[in-house]
Amino acid sequence: MATLDQLMQIKGVVAAGEFTLAGELVNFRSAMSMPQDQAGMTAQFCNTVSIMFNTLAKAYSHM
Repeated sequence: MATLDQLMQIKGVVAAGEFTLAGELVNFRSAMSMPQDQAGMTAQFCNTVSIMFNTLAKAYSHM
């Protein structure tokens, strides 16, 4: 798995983060000024999207 620093080196990446399965922010890097609370909300959003995709993957795998 790529580190946050490696992700930040990719052209076009402005922020990278790591979050728990519960959506709690573990660590993040940003090329812009991003407050901790905004990074936390972003982690929750990403977690929600991940849960949705995992649910869809399980549903489609049973077809």
